[in-house]
Amino acid sequence: MQQLFREPLVHFLLLGAGLFVAFGLVGKRPSGELGQIVITQGQIEHLVAGYNRVHGRPASPEELAGLMRDYVREEVYYREALALGLDRDDAVIRNRLRKRNKKVAIKPLLPVLTVLYLDIDSPTPHSPSWL
Repeated sequence: MQQLFREPLVHFLLLGAGLFVAFGLVGKRPSGELGQIVITQGQIEHLVAGYNRVHGRPASPEELAGLMRDYVREEVYYREALALGLDRDDAVIRNRLRKRNKKVAIKPLLPVLTVLYLDIDSPTPHSPSWL
């Protein structure tokens, strides 16, 4: 038995097992993300509204089940793509996120930017220097 613990292969296997266990403990998902896909009532209503808009009629129970199945499948593919890092270093995704963020960020600021753009002391509108 003592001879077995002196073998480098045993040391290597024990070290590998220790690293495997340590990574399993440290590499856990955040507690908020359990790996479950939950479809809320709002999401179901959104799916039904989209179906009604496209087909001009309400979805049957079988079609609604298919819509939810497709939604879950899409969410699984999305999460797997994120886990694989496919969202990083992709110019198309970066451009799309930039456009969406720009749209969301500018809407609440439009009244403020309009007021800043119009200077009461100046007869002509001008752009503030910090824009």
